[in-house]
Order: sequence, then C-alpha cells, then structure tokens
Amino acid sequence: MFHIMHGSTDKLIRYQHVQTNPTTFDFHLHDECEIYFMLSGDINYFIEKNIYPLKYGDLIITNPGEIHKPSLQSNKIYERVVLGFKPSKIRAFSTPQFDLLHCFFNRPRGEQNKISLNPGQAEELLQFFRKFDYLGKSAFAAYD
Repeated sequence: MFHIMHGSTDKLIRYQHVQTNPTTFDFHLHDECEIYFMLSGDINYFIEKNIYPLKYGDLIITNPGEIHKPSLQSNKIYERVVLGFKPSKIRAFSTPQFDLLHCFFNRPRGEQNKISLNPGQAEELLQFFRKFDYLGKSAFAAYD
C-alpha cells in the first residue's frame, strides 16, 4: 500500500496520494471540499443518488455535506490523488470576477460532480501531483 499525506487538517490543503488493494468503502462526507483524481482501478463513484463510472484522468468534486463513496468493480489496484480544503480558507483567494468555489456549490447536490479531462490535461495534472509527491519526500523547507 502506498499512502502519502502531507500536512494536517489545519493546513490550507490536505493532499493524499493513495494506492490500495481492493477493499470496500462506506458512504462518508467531509467538512471540506474535495477534489479526487482517478489514476487506476475499476471504480464507480457514488455521490448522493448518482453513479459515476470512472476512468484514468477523471476528476470528482464534492462539497461539504455531499455523501459519497467509491465502489470497486474488480480486483485491480486502486490509485487516486485526493485534495481536500476548507471552503473558508479558499474563499479568501476568490475575487468577484472569479469564484474558486463556484463549481463546488453552484450546482444541484450530487450532480455535475464528474469532470473528464482529455489525455493532455490529465498528464499535466499528474506531473503537478508528482511534484507534490517529490517535495513531500524531501526536506524542502518551504514545502508547507
């Protein structure tokens, strides 16, 4: 099992890169917004009353209070990156012209949670996450 968690719950962003063997997950919710990036596995993602089949490069976004869970459909290794953050901490970076939280809150609950990236976008985001992984393993003083 591969698991990296950088920072604690009082940090601006919770970052996790997790690889697990097939297991079952319970429905849960958070007091933060979450961005989930699918890397590998055979997954259906349940959010409220909707089911989203996932493939490499899909993003799932949830807001605080949206109940969700991944459901593994086979014995494939399950790998994902998860970013979590408190809306109140991110709101300070929004402007009247660009609301960073718009996609999390200005939609019906349990709808429009999946964003499918094209291969170039998925690779660009994966390179960004690899930098997080690298910096988290180093003694880079400014990582936090």
